[in-house]
Amino acid sequence: MASSTPNYGDRVASGVAAYLASLDILDWDERGEGTPYADAGGNLAEGIEWPTYIGPDMPATPDQIIVITPTVQSYMRADIVTGIQIRIRGARGALASVVADKGQAIFDALYPNGFPLVHVTMGTVRVGAVLPGDALPPLARDGERRHGFIQNFRLRTRRPRPE
Repeated sequence: MASSTPNYGDRVASGVAAYLASLDILDWDERGEGTPYADAGGNLAEGIEWPTYIGPDMPATPDQIIVITPTVQSYMRADIVTGIQIRIRGARGALASVVADKGQAIFDALYPNGFPLVHVTMGTVRVGAVLPGDALPPLARDGERRHGFIQNFRLRTRRPRPE
């Protein structure tokens, strides 16, 4: 039987999504189900611009989407460092600059004025610091003419206490 409790990496990724949604950078369904985002054909619901999902895979639809994936965790005494990869894909035929601008908005929110974001609560996770990860070049357009962009971050958090 699958547990309904997300693992710690997913909690961190969900916290990042909730934080960025609070700044109106992306659309986040805090239930994590994605139900209000799009119909079966991938058409976005009214008022939804940048639907966001947590997980390892990039869905085929909708075209314009953000996926946040926890990548690796390392432990340092009472702290955990969780890697987060944020993948951004633009709509078919959209300019690459649309995706790059969204990526820049995310970077600026998590690394404001070139300094780590520190001591902030993201969802249910208390983050001590957010640091940028490896810089990656923009992705080439896929077979559907959609531009993509990837960003990596490391979040240092306090190790959760057993419940």
